[in-house]
Amino acid sequence: MMRTFMRHIERRDRQWYLSIQSLHGRYRTVDRMASFIGRYGPVVYFIEMGLILIASLFGRSAYDAPYALYAVLVAIAAALTTKFVIDPIAKHVGRVRPFVTERLIPLVHKDPNDPSFPSNHAGGAFALCTILSLAFPQIIWFTLGLAVLIALSRVYIGLHYMTDVVAGACIGMCISFVYWKVWF
Repeated sequence: MMRTFMRHIERRDRQWYLSIQSLHGRYRTVDRMASFIGRYGPVVYFIEMGLILIASLFGRSAYDAPYALYAVLVAIAAALTTKFVIDPIAKHVGRVRPFVTERLIPLVHKDPNDPSFPSNHAGGAFALCTILSLAFPQIIWFTLGLAVLIALSRVYIGLHYMTDVVAGACIGMCISFVYWKVWF
C-alpha cells in the first residue's frame, strides 16, 4: 500500500515537473527572473534584514535596534541549522536531480551529482521567512511571497521536483518554530 502511494507521488511529481519545464522559452522575462530568484533569492533576505536593522536604528521601525538585531540573528541561526539538517538527509536519500533523470538542460548550471531532496534553498528561505514574519508581522506578505517565489523558481529552473521544495520548506519552518519557542 505504501509503495503504491509513493509511486503515485513520484508519478505526480514528474508530471508537475515536466508541465512546468514545458514553459521554458515561452516568456524570456519569466525565464530570466526565475533564474535570478532561484540563484540569488536568499540574498534578497539579507538585504531585507539589513533594511530592518537600518530602520530600527533610525527610529523608522516599531521595533528597537536590539530586538531587530536579535530577531535577525535568530533568523540566520535558524537558516543555518536548516542547512545542517537538510545536508545529511539529502546525502542519505540521494535523490537524483530531475534535470538528470529527465535529461533536460536546467536554466542555471548545477552539479548533477548534488542530491535534490530536500531543497536547501526552500528550507533556508522558509526558515528566514518564518522567524522574520513572527518577529515583524507587518512584513509577512513580503517574506512569505519571497519564500514561495524562491521555492517555485527552483522547480521552474529545473533543479528540483515539487516535493523537494515542499519538504525543504517544511523542515525550515519546523526548525524556525522551535527557535521561536526557545528564543522568543
